Amino acid sequence: GDGGDGAPVCCASGLPCFFASVRCACEPSRTVSAAHAAAAVGAGGRGSLSCGCGASVLRATVRWPPSLLGRFEALLSRRLAARKRWIAAVETALSGSPPLGEVTALLGRAETMQL
Repeated sequence: GDGGDGAPVCCASGLPCFFASVRCACEPSRTVSAAHAAAAVGAGGRGSLSCGCGASVLRATVRWPPSLLGRFEALLSRRLAARKRWIAAVETALSGSPPLGEVTALLGRAETMQL
């Protein structure tokens, strides 16, 4: 299935495999995320990729080159830092009796904040 942006859906979690996935050549629709790959072929062949084929026929797909992942990681780090600063500002504001305008401004920032 398509998890959006052309990403396959992990048959173990039901979530899109945005970064990497593993599938068996015999049944390409049975795809798992890289995070679930070990469990998918484990359990004596009774994992999510339960076709019984050996690991030699599994195919890994990486959707983004490592250089792009590095830029994504840097962007995510900056956004997480901004979120931490926002949380600290909210905690400070709510520790007292903040003016309504300050609370409204903090809520406005929350609505536009992206991870």
